[in-house]
This record gives sequence, structure tokens and C-alpha cells, in this order.
Amino acid sequence: MSHLLVVILSLLLLVPSARGEEVKLNQAKVQGKAIKAWANSLTDIDYNATHWAQTFHQQPANFFEHYVEQLSDLFSEKNAMVNFVMVGACDGTHDRTIRDRFLPSNHWRGVFVEPFEINHRDLVAFMDSHGAKDRATVLRAAATFRCNDTTVKMKRPTFEEKNKSLPHWMRREIGSIVPFDKLDRPASGGWIFEHVPCVNGQKILQNWTYALGLAQPGDAENRVRLRPHVLKVDVEGHDYEVLMGFLHDGIPNAALPLLISFEAKSILKHFDRLKGHLEQRGYAVSHLATDGFALLKAEHIFAGMSSTQRAQAEEGGDKAVDGGGRRRRRKRKGKRSDAAEDSGATDSREDAADAEGGGEKRRKKRRNRKKRQEE
Repeated sequence: MSHLLVVILSLLLLVPSARGEEVKLNQAKVQGKAIKAWANSLTDIDYNATHWAQTFHQQPANFFEHYVEQLSDLFSEKNAMVNFVMVGACDGTHDRTIRDRFLPSNHWRGVFVEPFEINHRDLVAFMDSHGAKDRATVLRAAATFRCNDTTVKMKRPTFEEKNKSLPHWMRREIGSIVPFDKLDRPASGGWIFEHVPCVNGQKILQNWTYALGLAQPGDAENRVRLRPHVLKVDVEGHDYEVLMGFLHDGIPNAALPLLISFEAKSILKHFDRLKGHLEQRGYAVSHLATDGFALLKAEHIFAGMSSTQRAQAEEGGDKAVDGGGRRRRRKRKGKRSDAAEDSGATDSREDAADAEGGGEKRRKKRRNRKKRQEE
């Protein structure tokens, strides 16, 4: 094969890649504009929990659905995708957000986490039967804040196997993590144990990013994660631990969920602590009820970013808000990669420091070094 032919073939292979990068960049810009529009649509009355209760019949589930509808409509107008994360998805058949928002809305994509085999199997089939399989990533796993092992031991009742005439919630919606001090106990009558992978919030988002092809394990972008716009958690009293995996202090504001729904009464002893943490991160939070709702205030959606970073984020999408370090490294390499579409999350200490304004010393050193090189 001649050298000229090799060059021609190489160029032909590069063209689809370049086009793909351009498409991703355009998508990232669309996402960024949608998030900016969402932030601009919020006013002080949207942060008033008493107003929510008076307007939406006291129920936080209604608050959540109201703002989900608003966000969905706005993103649709901007031709942007809504990123939906649901932990404790069960088989998908009885969830209001899946039924009324995700399934009929082609501009929604989601990751659904469910530990039990029968629910996971039926959830995959449910998505397929409604033509949503290509928009749904279904993970069989158990979520918590911090995994002490690669797997978790779960238990559920055997009502499904014994009596299918029982209500759905009895057959499919009961289950829990086996406490550490009871791991060695054998299953008693009426219960089934299952060992499943353990994940936290950031692992869920990372696996989702891989599944969508926005990054691959081992790539330079392997810390890129999608930003959840809508987060729903329903895990039978384990909601606090799961939520902290998405909300802990190491998560930059630019990666926080915009809307959150969770079970409140089932985590009664943790509610005040969770509410305080959410408010500290910039959320308006509903009063104690059966369910809980939190909305990220507009001024906190891009909080901690410099004016330059914010301008880039609003113009270029979530990909531009993952901290200055990665963006500068891409620039030095002469690349414009947007595999971080909808991102904002990174474990890099340098990125986190830059996002909080703590990277000024490093930036000054780099400027001085560059000045010396130019001289």
C-alpha cells in the first residue's frame, strides 16, 4: 500500500471523528443554554416552601411534579435533553415521573438503579415495550453513600413467588440492605437474599456516561459525569445515604441536581440533618411530610465559578463547568473535546479548587512561567 493511500485512508477515518466532536460540541452548547434559561426562569417565590404548600395542596410530590413539568417544557423548547436519575426504580410500572414524563418525552434520557433481579428484568422489558430502551440505562445495583465492599447483600420478601394477587407494593416495593452485623445470618422463611454491586451517586453518573459513549474507562475523560437535572430517590429508608452520594461537599455546585424528590418520613431521624445540608448547598427544601422536595436556587447553579468560567458554562454547556484544570489541559493539547457534555463533576483536587476560586496561586505561577518563556 502506497504512502499516499495510507494518508488518504487516515484522513477519511478522521472526518467522522471530527464531525462527531462537532455534534457533541453543539449539543453541549444547547444543554448549557437550557440550564441558563432554567436559572433565569426562577424567582424568589419559587424558593418559598410555604408558598409551595399553599399552591400545590400541601404535598411535596406535587411540588416536584410541577417544577419537573416546567423544566421539561423549557428544555424541550431549547431542544435540550433532560437528565433523569432514579434510584430505587422498582419495575417502573407504578412511578408517576416515569409514566408521565420519561416515557412520553423523547427529550428525556435516564439512568435507573434497581437491585432486585425480578424488578431489574421487568424494568428493562418495560422500557423496551414503551419504545424507551435507547433512552434508558438500567443498572442492577444497590446505592449508598460510601461502599465498603464491591457488593451489597440485599433482602426482599417472597410475596411475588407466593401470591401474585397481592398489591404491587407488597410484592415489588419492599426490600432493604442487610445490616453489617447480620450478614452471616441465614435467610429465614419468607425472605430472599441477593448480592448485587455497590454504587454511590458518582459511580452511577460515571457508569451512565460510559453507557452513553461520552467517555470510556481508561480515557482521559474517565472522570467526566453527566449532571443530573432531575433526581428521584425511593429506597425504603436509605434515602439519606443515597442522596449524600450526589450532594456531599466534594461535589461542585455545577454538578448538583436541579430538582430532587425523596422519601422524607422514612428518614425521619435524618431529615433535619439532610434539610440543613441541602440548604447549605443552595437548595430550597419542603417542610417535613411523607415525601421531600428540593430545588436548587438559581444563584447556586453555577456558584463558585469565576466570571469567565460562568460565561463559558452558559455558552458552552455543562462541559465547561468541570473546573478550569481539565479545560486548560485540553487547550494545551490543541483539542476541543466535549465528552463532558452535561458534566460538572470531577474528583480532581485542582479542578475543585479552581471551581471554588482557590486556584489563583496556580494560575499566577503559570502566568509567570509563561512570561519567562516568552522573554
